[in-house]
Amino acid sequence: MKRIAAKLKPLVSCLLFIDFLIVTITGISLYFAPVGRIARFGGWNFLGMNKFTLKNIHTITGFIFVLLIVIHFILNFRVLIAEIKNLMKRK
Repeated sequence: MKRIAAKLKPLVSCLLFIDFLIVTITGISLYFAPVGRIARFGGWNFLGMNKFTLKNIHTITGFIFVLLIVIHFILNFRVLIAEIKNLMKRK
């Protein structure tokens, strides 16, 4: 199990970073997107994607981001507990 976790940690970290970038870019583009019919009928797009596509990508990658965070915590649980214990000893 330790060997599998050791191989998964860098992969999960890289996927978290890439997913974070996608969620951030789509979130910022949706924030500045025109509202209502203007975006739909005006032909607004960002990076070749319309507002509907950006919303779908943002939602799906957001759920993947949460899943990757849970996996990251599971893989690093011992380190997290050790750090908490270390902080408690200092006080």
